[in-house]
Amino acid sequence: MQRTKGVPAAFVLVALAVTGCTQQADNDKRQAANDDQQAEHHLAEGKTFAASGDPDKAMTCLDKAIRLKPDYEDAYFGRSLIYAGRGDLDRAITDLCHVIRLNPVHAQAYFMRGACYQAVDDLDKAIADLNQAIRLQPDDAAAYCTRGITYGKMDELDKAIADFGESIRLKPSDAQAYSSRGLIYGLKGDLDKAIADFDRAIRLDPHDAEAHYSRGLVYEKKGEKDKAAADFNRAKDIDPDVDK
Repeated sequence: MQRTKGVPAAFVLVALAVTGCTQQADNDKRQAANDDQQAEHHLAEGKTFAASGDPDKAMTCLDKAIRLKPDYEDAYFGRSLIYAGRGDLDRAITDLCHVIRLNPVHAQAYFMRGACYQAVDDLDKAIADLNQAIRLQPDDAAAYCTRGITYGKMDELDKAIADFGESIRLKPSDAQAYSSRGLIYGLKGDLDKAIADFDRAIRLDPHDAEAHYSRGLVYEKKGEKDKAAADFNRAKDIDPDVDK
């Protein structure tokens, strides 16, 4: 039997199909690379707008980045910070859940989600996230301070004091840690230690209205009415709504 000259038609069809698939794959890769590049551009723009104090434009950029690259961890994290800054904590938590799903060892995402849970009084979840943040980043003073605030809300006052102490050890210049520990000492009735912590907080941040007001409350408990009145007046000068 005589052979048919040339390549069999079936082979030609297979080759064309493979070539078409390869071209499509190459096109898809080029499109994905272009999308990634555009997403990175939008993220960079978003950071610039956020740094310049324009969260609305920053949010628009981050939305675009996420649409182009749905697994863009940095864009979700950046957007969560804007949501948190606006007080939209549910959306912040949702974005932070995306970050943690994409990167289970993102210490700052656990810290931020824990801080959001603390702010909405979901305290057990807050403690779980802050524990994880501290495991991943043991020198994070803010995580200890935030966990201390959470323990304070849970009436676990000794744990709160321990966390504030660690926060202060790591960052001695943090007025909030001193002020927060002062509040706990006040709740425990250790008034002299409370005043010492408020003194330090006020030295570090003389415009902290809450520290002045809280120290005034402690002076009032001690019966030192003149000192209490001076602190209340100073607090009101700084923030007329401090007692509301």
